[in-house]
Amino acid sequence: NFVSASLLLAVMFLVNGTTEVRPLVGNVTAQSPAAQAGLRSGDEITTLNGRAVRGQGDVLLGLLDHMSDDGLAVLGVRDAQGNVREARINVSDAEQRKRLTEPELLLDGLGFGFWRPHVPALIGEVLPDSPAAKADLRKGDEVLSFNGSPVAGFAELREQIERHGGEEVLLGVRREG
Repeated sequence: NFVSASLLLAVMFLVNGTTEVRPLVGNVTAQSPAAQAGLRSGDEITTLNGRAVRGQGDVLLGLLDHMSDDGLAVLGVRDAQGNVREARINVSDAEQRKRLTEPELLLDGLGFGFWRPHVPALIGEVLPDSPAAKADLRKGDEVLSFNGSPVAGFAELREQIERHGGEEVLLGVRREG
């Protein structure tokens, strides 16, 4: 059974392939290890310590491996104009490397994130008797501001909500134009 399942899975991957998301750099935090290495927004990571990467998953696993080891990762990057260069991320402090191996801390700790397409802060569903329902939010509403500050998109709205969980907040909303 195990061999049959393995063969079937291999055939499925050969026929359908796997989906990999291009490792395009989005934001880079000033003074971070990534910024000090010269990584810039818009760069595409093409290699990690000399090995070609297929997507974001390869980059994440490779960085995690190198941060668990000596803390040096040499990224081959291509900028938007097609110029190729190296970005050497070096984290020499053992305690800092150990923190980077915690789930969800790797990229933030290195000071960069992958590019994500803009997703507007649209309300998809409002649960009955929820704080959103009591505030008269409706499906399709677009959140434009949070406590008076503009909201750039869904990711920023989510971050604000996480930071202010349980608090009363003021949302600026556009409904039906």
